[in-house]
Amino acid sequence: MALMLVLGAVLLAALVLAARWRHLSVTLPAGWRPGGAAPSLVAQLRLYLWLATLVLLSGLAVAVLVVGPGGRLAMRLLAATSPGARGRLTEAGEVVGDISLEGTLGFVVFGAVPAGLLAALAHLLLHRALPRGVLGGLCLGAVLLIALGSVLEPLRPDNVDFALLGPGWLAVAVYALLALATGVAAAAFTARLSRLLPLPRWSALVWAPLVLVVTLAMSSARPLDAAAVLLGVAVLLLLGSWLVRSSLVPTRTLVLLLRVGVGVVLVTSLPGFAGAVRDIVA
Repeated sequence: MALMLVLGAVLLAALVLAARWRHLSVTLPAGWRPGGAAPSLVAQLRLYLWLATLVLLSGLAVAVLVVGPGGRLAMRLLAATSPGARGRLTEAGEVVGDISLEGTLGFVVFGAVPAGLLAALAHLLLHRALPRGVLGGLCLGAVLLIALGSVLEPLRPDNVDFALLGPGWLAVAVYALLALATGVAAAAFTARLSRLLPLPRWSALVWAPLVLVVTLAMSSARPLDAAAVLLGVAVLLLLGSWLVRSSLVPTRTLVLLLRVGVGVVLVTSLPGFAGAVRDIVA
């Protein structure tokens, strides 16, 4: 019970901060002034490192303060509404109804951190095309939920946990609310940190983001995991290059292209998402 109270307090505090920072938008660091001339390779590398650090910090904040606590509270709620499943094992090998500190830490590291980093990166990519404030965060959460929720998590229909825990409509509602809260928090935290984080200086710390991702990739026993991490690095590099050149493209054109892309993703993903929701509820 004490752990649940702590997780609830952390989640509430995170939502209060997100509400306080709801009107902020992502800005490039104060030291970034490329002007009309093409920025040098050194300047572009500094901006890339700034972007990588921004995604890491905001993603970790979202994971630790929102996805982790919210996910564990959702699990506890569904366990309470499914007394017949108590003592059985979930897909992750956890005992239903047993919310331990070790299990919570494992969920944060292996479940919440990837989700938080994905939300932060998605907001950085799409923030120009999203409304400002809470509405933009809700849109981000909805896009991620529809596009990835039925393929990865949290509404993957082949997850055996939905056969144990229910009712299905409650599971869908709880995880949908968590996805929307994750989007709101990612938008607020990324915007706030972008105003606090300076351009990196040429010291050992400037390489921390790259060292972290390369270490994670090389330490993976599965080649696909390493490739996914390195692909994420490449996406960040392309994002940095796009931001550098964005002044050469009219803002309206960028916004239109992003919104069309999001619309295409939603239209193609919606049938699968609807089918997953139908299977879980049924």
